[in-house]
Amino acid sequence: MATDQFIEGKAPFDIPSIDHTCETYYKVFGDVREGAPPIIVVHGGPGSGHNYLLAFRKLWDRYKLPVIFYDQIGSARSTHLPYKKYDKGFWTIELLVEQLESLIKNLHLDNEQSTGYYLLGHSVGGMISSCFASRQPKGLKKLVLANAPGSVDLHMYGMDLWRKEMPDETQQVFDEAIRTRDWKAQSYLDALTAFNKKYWCRADPHPDELQQTANNHADDSTVTETMWGRSPFELVGSLKGWNCFSELHKINVPTLLYNGQWDIERDEVLVPYVEHVQGIRKVTIEGASHMSHLEETQDKVLELVGSFFTEE
Repeated sequence: MATDQFIEGKAPFDIPSIDHTCETYYKVFGDVREGAPPIIVVHGGPGSGHNYLLAFRKLWDRYKLPVIFYDQIGSARSTHLPYKKYDKGFWTIELLVEQLESLIKNLHLDNEQSTGYYLLGHSVGGMISSCFASRQPKGLKKLVLANAPGSVDLHMYGMDLWRKEMPDETQQVFDEAIRTRDWKAQSYLDALTAFNKKYWCRADPHPDELQQTANNHADDSTVTETMWGRSPFELVGSLKGWNCFSELHKINVPTLLYNGQWDIERDEVLVPYVEHVQGIRKVTIEGASHMSHLEETQDKVLELVGSFFTEE
């Protein structure tokens, strides 16, 4: 099966507070029935959908590692729940961990006949993945935390450090937007574009996968605004203050952590993983930012991840 061929489906996901069964959309490249354990890819956002991570499908062609993508609840092609907007008690990391558990069970990846599975979580998806891995789930073989913050509060700390390295006039625009919470002013949008070109994605022009992610957020902002806020610089949602620090030491599988040289997730933001996950391997991709898998460093990222998953 080439990288442009896949199978797709929807798995049921029952949420006790919802009076109907929700669905998790998934897409599989490769054969999960035999051979190497599949890689489950967990997207960030929150609310981005899987599209921007599709470069990792190449791990099937290059390493014969099947790759499973899926959309988190409220995102892209999974069930949307717009009437739950601003319900911070509903939209939590724990909900997204439970969805991941449900998908694994529905795909029979945790049963006795299964070869197990690998997990790759990008950005906030790394937070979801580390929380999941700390529960020592059956079948998990290895874990990759890709451009993943130790917590969202640390992420905001890193954003602030990078912001202070922008030109004075750009910093002033951000200061004014943060003060007024006017996220539609053209001056702020221009400043955000400049910031993103340095620290979010250095590919120019941005790949189509990122436009699809933007479309997902525009089509339904329920998850993003409830868990985060209306701007990358506005953390007012249910993720504020959340962390998994006290549980990270329970992760008991080989773990790779990587970021980019110019990543929003600076080294300072990764400290909890480095300090608490036993035996973790930390790598920084030179010349890369937050979307290192979509930039000129894509092959380096694929080689790093593919080699980690296939080494004995």
